[in-house]
Amino acid sequence: MKRYLKCFSRDQLLFVLHEDLKSDPVGTTQRVYSHLGVSATYVPDVSATHNPARVPKSLVAKTLATVYTAFPARIRGRLVPTSLRHVIRDNLLSNPPPLHPDVRYDLPTRVFARSITRLQPLIDRDLSQWISEP
Repeated sequence: MKRYLKCFSRDQLLFVLHEDLKSDPVGTTQRVYSHLGVSATYVPDVSATHNPARVPKSLVAKTLATVYTAFPARIRGRLVPTSLRHVIRDNLLSNPPPLHPDVRYDLPTRVFARSITRLQPLIDRDLSQWISEP
């Protein structure tokens, strides 16, 4: 963030946290629109989740996904018809498993605590809940 603050004035930057989007998706999006000078009167449809995280269900699914994504997008479109993409995706991919609570706690408190503490004044936000015990 320090690099951005050296290149841009603070009023040119808007720091949006994942928590902002989760707790108030419409308000956060309108705040972004306003910051960019776009009409904030537009209310986005936030009812659908786009591009959710997915993981292969098996080693075979992972191999197929790796091979498929190796092709350029224009070729991939010809390999698998649009009508089949969602069917294949839904059968080969699943939601990722939840992060183990110990890892969820250790990452912010032990690995990133110093960086999080230094980030707070730069973005003028209280991030103490990121490094507090669950």
